[in-house]
Amino acid sequence: MALYRELAARLLAKEADRGVREQGWNTGPRVSEYQAADGLKLDRDTGYPWCMSLETWGFEKVGRPLIELHETASVGFALQYGTQHGWKVAKPSRADLILFYWGGPGDNWPDHVGTVLKVLPNGQLLTVEGNTSSDAAGSQDEGDGVFRKTRDPSKYRVAYLRVPGEETDTGPDYQVLRGRGPRQRVVAVAETFDGASKIMEKMLAKGATGASVRKIPDRG
Repeated sequence: MALYRELAARLLAKEADRGVREQGWNTGPRVSEYQAADGLKLDRDTGYPWCMSLETWGFEKVGRPLIELHETASVGFALQYGTQHGWKVAKPSRADLILFYWGGPGDNWPDHVGTVLKVLPNGQLLTVEGNTSSDAAGSQDEGDGVFRKTRDPSKYRVAYLRVPGEETDTGPDYQVLRGRGPRQRVVAVAETFDGASKIMEKMLAKGATGASVRKIPDRG
């Protein structure tokens, strides 16, 4: 058994190691896959900042879609939704989401997100981040790829989210079903997390219609 956030962290680290880069501005074959996993519905479904899209993609790939965060592409809304679900933590651990504020003391909307890979003894963090640059000279939230980074959280204003959930012996706790809507979206989940059925009903009502959604198995 493994924590879903650990599985997602391993997957995102592999994306950095494979050298994923944009091809164009905020787009490209792999970047478009990340953006297809988020809940932002645009006609082209690409061409927008994608650091949160990468996180959403990673969790969906390992079998734990971020339904509670409404699969948002927005770092700010991810923090809002995560805080509402009690995911915000004061101190980071491996596989937590780290959210960065680049503005001054009055900035209440985070600008960028990554995943903590390791907490170093000196307090610095090894992270993996998308839509960033390989070094400090380039843009930190409009860069062109997925990179491993070293961050000193004492130099930034940051927040942390810890996504719950553990894979079980019988497989994922979530079952991902898809329906026909403005685009192919996650429309239903099951079975163990509190509130999942309510969220499922909202998403079904908003995005999918009868025959386009496979029947959800009766879990008894």
